[in-house]
Amino acid sequence: ATLTLNSVADGAIIWSTSLTRPAAQTDAMHHEAEVRMGAVFVCALDETARDRSIVSLDALKVYLQACEALPSGDDLHTRKLLSDVTRLAPDFAQGWATLAEWNGFLVGEGGDDVPAARKEALDAAARALAIDPRNSAAWVARGMTKTQIDEWPAAQADLTQALTLNPDDPIGNYFYASDLINVGRTNEALDYAMRGANSGPQFWPKTLQVIETLADLDRVDEAQAMLATALKTWPDNDNLKDFAVILAVRYADPAKGAATLDDPVLTAGQSPAHRHLLQLEADARAHPSPATVETAAGAIKAFYAGPDNAFGAALNFMAIGRIDDAYASIGEMRTSLRNAPYVDNPSTFFRPFAATFRADPRFMTLAAKLGLAAVWRATKWPDFCTATDAPYNCPAVADKLARQERGQ
Repeated sequence: ATLTLNSVADGAIIWSTSLTRPAAQTDAMHHEAEVRMGAVFVCALDETARDRSIVSLDALKVYLQACEALPSGDDLHTRKLLSDVTRLAPDFAQGWATLAEWNGFLVGEGGDDVPAARKEALDAAARALAIDPRNSAAWVARGMTKTQIDEWPAAQADLTQALTLNPDDPIGNYFYASDLINVGRTNEALDYAMRGANSGPQFWPKTLQVIETLADLDRVDEAQAMLATALKTWPDNDNLKDFAVILAVRYADPAKGAATLDDPVLTAGQSPAHRHLLQLEADARAHPSPATVETAAGAIKAFYAGPDNAFGAALNFMAIGRIDDAYASIGEMRTSLRNAPYVDNPSTFFRPFAATFRADPRFMTLAAKLGLAAVWRATKWPDFCTATDAPYNCPAVADKLARQERGQ
């Protein structure tokens, strides 16, 4: 199938793309067409993008190529196209802002390119706001570059400004929800995650964020139903398949976890060793005994050996209730947790299977060390602290730890 977008003025083709799928996957091809066309239409209908005195036809063509590439996740290719747009249309605020956002994604992913990507994101955001102070995407990009936990309030301030200007900004809502999840405010996060998923082009990460948030709020049936629909929409998406397995193993009825692990469609992308580990965890959850838990713990230690894998080990230890091992693994970590969606972040601590981990008195000491307690004291307390069955008085414990830190 070939998709085209033509100029109303003269019928000239300003964007086109081709799709190829097996005959049995027509539904998937229709959805892929909708996603690509939706991303392009959002950009093409931008008021400034239609102004030929600001955005030339050549610049518009490159901009629409970049917009088509947005759902692909190929950040470097998209960044190159957006850089070309700003060169061809230097007064196009949304071009600069979108370039800023895509550099923001690169910052969040980490790696050697982070310093350069952060600088380009902030420079491009500043350029966009100089042209149009009400550009919400530029404010989103500023918030995306603040990935340290102690930068959480500043990141939220930028994202709040973005959503004040445009409450339906899709990336703004996605990152606002992500930031709330990272500090344990999952109840609040759901509304923003849903607004992000329902705004703008349909990207799978926004849908997955809603599914994960529902699961973390113990709304497992809703999460499973939404995930089943998402897998029909994106049948080749390994991230959705992986979470279908995690949902079965760690959230849903433990007696049904083994059936999901036997589904070759969902587990095709996983190594035999990882699949075996998840089977042992499912067994430990479905039939908890010293023997099943010890077997799963031994597999976790073998699979996640070494400090570079310590956070993954901790997460798995939490899932089988080996809290001492979880804390020991976190103590071995070499890298810091960050406030970003795609890297090791604190959200794991606030998942249902980590309840015993949170209830342990050591958790608030860890939260203080990571900077979470300082964020909570300056903003709001996480859901587990405000619940009627809170394991301890979070403000009192945090205040005590702060006094000890000051030597009082």
